[in-house]
Amino acid sequence: MEMEEEEEKEPPEPLLFTQVEEWAEEASGSLAKLTGAILPRITTSPLRAERMAQCHPLGIDIPLGNLFYPCCGSDTSNALELFHECVTAFYFADPFHPPFWGSRRRDNYHPISIPHIESVVTGPNEHRQSKDSPTRYSFRKDGLLTFIDDVRDLSVFYYRGDSYGEGGSNQRWLEPVLFHAVLGKLLDGGLIVTDGSNCGYWNEYLDRYAPWNMLCGEKPFSIPIEGTSFNYANRHFVCLRKVDSDDPNRSRSIWVWRVSSECQI
Repeated sequence: MEMEEEEEKEPPEPLLFTQVEEWAEEASGSLAKLTGAILPRITTSPLRAERMAQCHPLGIDIPLGNLFYPCCGSDTSNALELFHECVTAFYFADPFHPPFWGSRRRDNYHPISIPHIESVVTGPNEHRQSKDSPTRYSFRKDGLLTFIDDVRDLSVFYYRGDSYGEGGSNQRWLEPVLFHAVLGKLLDGGLIVTDGSNCGYWNEYLDRYAPWNMLCGEKPFSIPIEGTSFNYANRHFVCLRKVDSDDPNRSRSIWVWRVSSECQI
């Protein structure tokens, strides 16, 4: 009796990628209907920068582009210290506690819920430049809407200290849909610098964690170490180093990950 051949199974990553893109389409439709904004979509490979810049504090070269930090509050010093000489401009966004403003009003803002993104805050859209530098922009505006409207490309996505609950943005920046959106604007060789806030995804259908759960530094993955790497969406992610916190009140370290088109086996 001939044994039946096992049915060839599609690799899980393409299944996950396709599922996330379906969610992104749903989220973008809802976002456009309620705000007029269209969610950025992931590209087949990273965008290329015209030139590179030396980042001496980290001892690396990165593509010359912008740094974006959503939901930042007054937390700007570490990002400025690390990248002041190697990015085109800094974009800091927080509707309630924007840096360089002084005032902390919460009026005239209204949260709305977007599938797979969660909270988006609508209201006044204002920005200022820092008195210390014309390349440092502070937006009194929702983080995602700033990302869509005002940030053309990214050499650094900087993100830490956020949460789902009270005091946090409840925007899922390192969960599937917004993770794809970030990759859509991140230049080839650009960085994700994060403590793993609002991160990760477990796929119930595939019974597996998404590869980028490694960024979270939580179980089932260990804390990242230099050289930790994975492939996803035609991109290679590698952990370059840990950066010690400049704030004694922050218990979680931040990690620097390079994202490039050089996928490796």
